Amino acid sequence: MDDENVECLSVALILSLLSVSIVVGHALMLIVLWKDPFRRFRTAATLFVFGMVLANFLSGLSAGPLLVFRISAIYASLHLSGLETVSCAANFLLYWTTSVSYLSMLGLSLCQYIGVKMPHKQPELITRKTTATSLAIVTFVSLLIPSLLVMGVSPSFVEKLQLHVAFQLSNFLLCAVYAALGREYLRQVKRAMDSIQFTSSCVRVRDRNFTRANLLLLASVTVLSVPIIIAWHISVYGQKLFSSEAGLRASRSITITIFFLKIALDPLIYCLRLPIYRKSFKRIFKFRQHQVGNVA
Repeated sequence: MDDENVECLSVALILSLLSVSIVVGHALMLIVLWKDPFRRFRTAATLFVFGMVLANFLSGLSAGPLLVFRISAIYASLHLSGLETVSCAANFLLYWTTSVSYLSMLGLSLCQYIGVKMPHKQPELITRKTTATSLAIVTFVSLLIPSLLVMGVSPSFVEKLQLHVAFQLSNFLLCAVYAALGREYLRQVKRAMDSIQFTSSCVRVRDRNFTRANLLLLASVTVLSVPIIIAWHISVYGQKLFSSEAGLRASRSITITIFFLKIALDPLIYCLRLPIYRKSFKRIFKFRQHQVGNVA
């Protein structure tokens, strides 16, 4: 077995495991958000969470298996007539779902920023109608670049557009919004501590919890996005760096693997960030266990 076959087999196995993890993890998140036993996920901004989770779920359910099939076909040296169509469909679904996911996360961050910066205007600006409209726009805008694949545009050109316009820009905006959100919150906490000394200990606890949650989300996006961007740039522009296709193939494998790893970690990050998510999860599945026990 040569190096190319070993790499194809390894990537196919890793993507298979990550796809299963993505589907299971995000299916559980959808159940928790839908059941919502404590009625804590009924806010208008939660629609963005639904959009992000559903997009990630579709990534694991559709794009993942198609990519695994394409890589497995290369490993098995299968010359199928529809392999190029499968590759195009996999890229289309991956580009679309990841764009929806990142832009939904950006929309949620903006809602949080408005809630901290302008709490008196939040009920007017953030409603179910505005968030639903924004999510519909996000879904449509995310289709613009992937739809070029269906129109016959060169896949390499579409990939460059997805890298620079969709992925890098959304990551930059997301980091900027989180930085502004954290700065504004710390500013309000400082004013509260200066004016209300006897509640300063309580404020410090809220400040610490918010900062940890904010840094956790920002770190997850930044730490995993940086290697994705580097490896993606190498796979797109690294023809002069490598004398053979092995280096470019490795960079593509690294890019897609970290992509799926980031998506698979999202439910874990939300579980660590939101105690109410853990409580809701336990309440739902303990209730089901009691139901099964009563039936038995």
